[in-house]
Amino acid sequence: METAQPAVDRSESDWALTRSVHARLSAADVEFRELVRREPVGTVEDEGEGAHGARAMMAFTPQPWPLFLSRRCVGELAAASVAVSVLLRSLPERLFGNDPDRLAVCFGVEATSLRLGLRPPNGIAEALTRGDFLFGPDGFRCVELNIASNLGGWENRLLAEVALATPRIRDFVRRLGRAVTFRDPFRQLILHIVHGVRTAGLAADGEVNLALTIRDPMTHRVERLAAHLKAEYAAALATLSPAASGQLWLCHPDALAMRHGALYHGGTRVHAVVDHQFDRVEPVLFRCFKAGTLRLYNAPILMLLSDKRTLALLSEHAESDAFTAEERRTIERHVPWTRRLLPGPVTWEGEREELGRLVLARREEMVLKLGRSMGGRHVLLGRETAAAEWESAIRQALAAGDWIVQRVVPSFPLLCHGGQSGAGAHDAVWGPFVFGSHYAGMNLRVQPQGRSGVVNVATRDATLAAIFEVDDRPPA
Repeated sequence: METAQPAVDRSESDWALTRSVHARLSAADVEFRELVRREPVGTVEDEGEGAHGARAMMAFTPQPWPLFLSRRCVGELAAASVAVSVLLRSLPERLFGNDPDRLAVCFGVEATSLRLGLRPPNGIAEALTRGDFLFGPDGFRCVELNIASNLGGWENRLLAEVALATPRIRDFVRRLGRAVTFRDPFRQLILHIVHGVRTAGLAADGEVNLALTIRDPMTHRVERLAAHLKAEYAAALATLSPAASGQLWLCHPDALAMRHGALYHGGTRVHAVVDHQFDRVEPVLFRCFKAGTLRLYNAPILMLLSDKRTLALLSEHAESDAFTAEERRTIERHVPWTRRLLPGPVTWEGEREELGRLVLARREEMVLKLGRSMGGRHVLLGRETAAAEWESAIRQALAAGDWIVQRVVPSFPLLCHGGQSGAGAHDAVWGPFVFGSHYAGMNLRVQPQGRSGVVNVATRDATLAAIFEVDDRPPA
């Protein structure tokens, strides 16, 4: 009978592999990982008071080890994410002249709804976006840009609370002896919405009321989350100058009604709505939005821009006169080679080649993605796919016309806690939020190397890490 073999401890070799990467993030991050490698921390038993309440509101598994990023590193990713988000949202005007018929042909949708959606107000300028960036030898590169109101990973405050409830992590933060902060995407969302409501002249009496609409049942977790968000909303309003008052509701859209051209929750006026539903908008919300009596995040036209083919269009036109010289450099620096998977020639490394033949010959360098898909679904990595299966998928995608193909972006692994296997190298996806034209914090999804598929917290292997920002200091 065979006996079970003990797990191989790869923490030393993986640290040798990843230490230089963490040094790029910050000297503090190297210090932290040196500490937790020597004095392991990462179980629920390591956590102190305060962690349980935050964990109870999470729908995912938190990564026990936070990351400490220098202001310089944060600034680099923030600048890249804002630039890519703003450029992508400008495509309907730059490439199509806001012509709904041309957009309809390109994306295979009905022109009438686009005509109404593009008409101001359309919500494009104030949209909520989250990028999926990879960090590698060429810096931060955007492999997807999600434009939706149901963006996951905004819970950095909860992640920070869990981390700081762990005594050794809390003591490490105190010992750093320099400013350590975290950027709360939900707090940034509140400030963004209040600014938009005030700018639109909808808060004449100083009150700003916000509804977050969901269609999920009100479980105990959701009820706890609702109470937490209400408290966060009140705390954020108290910091504003001039001061603002208002209420937040986490509710089903049926709880909202239109009266005299405005939206109400019971007898109280609603000034802004973040609608969690991605693929449709309730008619009552849309009518109030178009009447100018409501700020809606995100507006229906943004469903079009959430299609991955928009990133392909940005890459395809990287040398176009539609962009300034600086914008072309931004696209070159931060957007990998991405093309709509359509028959015809493309430019690859300075040469013209037929796209179908190119992606078959370069299978291990490519990833195939469906344009209208989220959550890591409908993604096929060429290097993990047999040649015959890849060829079949490419033929079907070419016939469908709504897929993209993207050059694989090399990325650096990070040393993270890996459960019972201990510390190990993890693949990482950086998720910076941009609200309007402002950077609003980020999430970090990590998954042990060697797992197949994309890094998605909906799987049991992936976790979400807290991000702390620290003052810059040269590595030791």
